[in-house]
Amino acid sequence: MICGIAEKKLPLAPGLELCGYIGRTHGAEGTRDPLKIKALYLENQTEKFLLISCDLLGMERVLTDKAAMAIEQKTGIPKEKIIICCTHTHSAPAAIYLAGCGEKNPDFLTVLHRTILDAAVRAVESRKPAELFFSAGKTEIAVNRVLSQMWGSDQTENWEVRNWDEEDCREELCNVSELRKTSLKEVDDELLVLQLMDGNERMGLVVNLACHPVTFEPNHYCYSADFFGEAEKKIQKKLGKNIPVLFLNGCCGDLNPRERGGEQGAVSIGHMLAKDVLQAIDMRQPVSENLKLSNLTVEVPLDIGFDRESLKRRISVYQDGIERETGLAGMIYSVYLNWGREMMRHLENGTLPRRITSSVTVAQLGSLTMVFVPFELFTEVGLLIKQLYGAGNTMVVAYANGEEGYFISETLYPYAKYERRESFKFTHNPGSPVAKAQTMLLEALRKGERG
Repeated sequence: MICGIAEKKLPLAPGLELCGYIGRTHGAEGTRDPLKIKALYLENQTEKFLLISCDLLGMERVLTDKAAMAIEQKTGIPKEKIIICCTHTHSAPAAIYLAGCGEKNPDFLTVLHRTILDAAVRAVESRKPAELFFSAGKTEIAVNRVLSQMWGSDQTENWEVRNWDEEDCREELCNVSELRKTSLKEVDDELLVLQLMDGNERMGLVVNLACHPVTFEPNHYCYSADFFGEAEKKIQKKLGKNIPVLFLNGCCGDLNPRERGGEQGAVSIGHMLAKDVLQAIDMRQPVSENLKLSNLTVEVPLDIGFDRESLKRRISVYQDGIERETGLAGMIYSVYLNWGREMMRHLENGTLPRRITSSVTVAQLGSLTMVFVPFELFTEVGLLIKQLYGAGNTMVVAYANGEEGYFISETLYPYAKYERRESFKFTHNPGSPVAKAQTMLLEALRKGERG
């Protein structure tokens, strides 16, 4: 196969607002570790494929589309053969709208666009014949935050235990201990690694796993790739060369690192991950040069749990909350009030969006399958996708070509209060994807597999 790989450091101006947490009161104070844009190019006689990984929380579809079009103009690679995904670090500047969680800076978005283009072009220009090898291992860095209620330190709001709308949410607050006694697998501990080799020379790694990069919490004000950055440094030190390591985050919507709280957590989790990656790469198998891409369109209805009267009551609750609360709670009520007023305008104008139309890409590389989805998927959804294509040889990659919010599994739908009832209020959406969205996505993938 013809392969190319490249990386570019993302130039960062001082003081940009970090994205991912509400409650931060000022911009970045410095850089803990560099944020990077990494690009992998693959080509055979019939296909071209460009995969880009960005150390960002997420990117809006309009931005990934714009970047893909620029890459197509520059390189000739069709935009539908280009995937731009994000690692989901919560310590990077905003490239997505998330109310109260960091404002997008137009100058930064210009720099981001240019850096993505530069990395893509460099990857294509560096192309040469190479061999690909695939490894499967395990990593135990994550816990299921919904089932275990391990959300982090006292710096982090546990969104599952407060009813911001002051409604009866007993179904979300029910005891999950009985569910944990079933055969439900709480965490996807699979670690998948793709290696690019030029003879005995290692050109780069692609690493896929599922875990929220949130060892750093809201009191952290430095640019950082979180534990991914720490793992990369450890991997490069061990291998003796600064080779690019593309981290592709999986279905981590309900998975947090088992250790949080800042520097110690980032180092500990990063070193655990690096050790697991280095162990996995020794057990490699060759990947054939067969490459095939397919793009699917999936329409996902939204769970809209209000009408005009109930929304009026919620707006009143939010107004009272702003008057009653200070600090973080007051900021949250303010965001919710703006969301409620926007939804009311939609209701009055008859423009309330009822569904999300999303694009899913499936790349098959020999026996390896890569599924790219623009959602924040729960781990159970990812495990079901892996069952469809084959556990042990399927990478499921989230935050790819857009970020459409949480995608909750049917089993955990009643328990995921924040992801189901709260998270969309920070976006322009009126609700979360319905519980049956899991079935709809899997059926779309089955149809695509059958051609």
